[in-house]
Amino acid sequence: MDSRPSPVALARRPRVLLVEDEARIAQFVAKGLGATGLDVTVAEDGDVGAFLAATEPYDLVLLDLGLPGTPGLEILRVMRQDRPATPVILLTAADEPMARRSGLTSGATEYLTKPFVFEHLCALVQRLLGLDGTAATAPGQLGSVPALWILTDRTYLDQRMPQAVIRWLEEQGCPARVVVADQGAVLTILAPMAAPRELSPWEGLVPGDIVLPRSRHPFALALLKEAEVRGAVAVNPWSAVSKARNKVRGTLALARRGLPVPPTFLAHRPVDLATLDRRLFPLLLKPFQGDNARGIVLVSDPDQLAALEWPDVMTLAQPFVDVGGIDLKLYVVDRTVWATRRTSPLQPEVSPPVAAAVTAELADLALACGEAFGLRLYGVDVLQTEQGPIVVDVNDFPNYTGVPGAAATIGGLLLDEARPTPRPPGPVPAAVPG
Repeated sequence: MDSRPSPVALARRPRVLLVEDEARIAQFVAKGLGATGLDVTVAEDGDVGAFLAATEPYDLVLLDLGLPGTPGLEILRVMRQDRPATPVILLTAADEPMARRSGLTSGATEYLTKPFVFEHLCALVQRLLGLDGTAATAPGQLGSVPALWILTDRTYLDQRMPQAVIRWLEEQGCPARVVVADQGAVLTILAPMAAPRELSPWEGLVPGDIVLPRSRHPFALALLKEAEVRGAVAVNPWSAVSKARNKVRGTLALARRGLPVPPTFLAHRPVDLATLDRRLFPLLLKPFQGDNARGIVLVSDPDQLAALEWPDVMTLAQPFVDVGGIDLKLYVVDRTVWATRRTSPLQPEVSPPVAAAVTAELADLALACGEAFGLRLYGVDVLQTEQGPIVVDVNDFPNYTGVPGAAATIGGLLLDEARPTPRPPGPVPAAVPG
């Protein structure tokens, strides 16, 4: 049985064994780690890797699973019998939950899927060797480099968001794991929390992993809450998403902060709104569980209310404000704000959005709305009136239509969350997209 020396006791270059049959990857990793002061030995098949792991003392092993000759899991099994204290990082293209679970339960210290960001691998190696000043990680302990997850549903899966973010992360070599709530047989266990996690779509999730939700599906929201209970960090947390979906709670949150919202009425049935002063008409009737402009009805006068069929158990109503059929949309990623003008969805023909300038007033208004909900990715629908801007809706994680740089900004935010950096103290108006 070997015992890994402490960083203070290392009077030589730490020795790393890399067992990898893809020559391009092996050369890249060996060269990169060698440049950090490590002594890297490469084995290009499982038989050589098994022999070296059994006969040579290494401070850390990087091990592929799909190897010619001796399989990676067999090498790991033997190592755990003979050298239980040596950290082992599995490098593999197998990202299935069962493969991850099998690797970690077999004794792997960390599980890193290909393609990976070399900086992440380097930081992980430094930590496991104790070269970054932190305590070394024991075999079997889950990793410190958070995984990125995207939670969505079939309605949104093929839309610009989240697809643009998924593609951007893949291009950076840091792919996200995608959970589609209503696709296939998705089964989860809410209680007891100690139940087998292989039944959950969050199999493999560890505390500190980052989850990005883009869904308004009820089951997806339940899964988001489960991920948070398991210790994940949601960029838009469950409480904020739920508040944004519920337009009653959302309106109250905005009004409580003194933000400019139109007069808003709540009734059981549309016909109950007939008691309002006629001068408040026309009215916009909105579902209390809103989803952008879906389900909105324009009612010109009280006489139309009695015949109106309304599917919801409550009716939210606001006086219609005529701004010439043009809406202003503010898009926010953390503290970066964009603006576009677009045709109102109430118009018979909708034109593509056009970039607009972000004034200091609009940036402050957008950020104040995010603080009212606890959102970091969101859109704000604004009507620009002679009396000033009025907020008519806030929705979590919109499509960012007309904002070309949104995917990179969102992806960068996710990577920053995985490796925290100081945030700027004030709002950052984005360059107007062309």
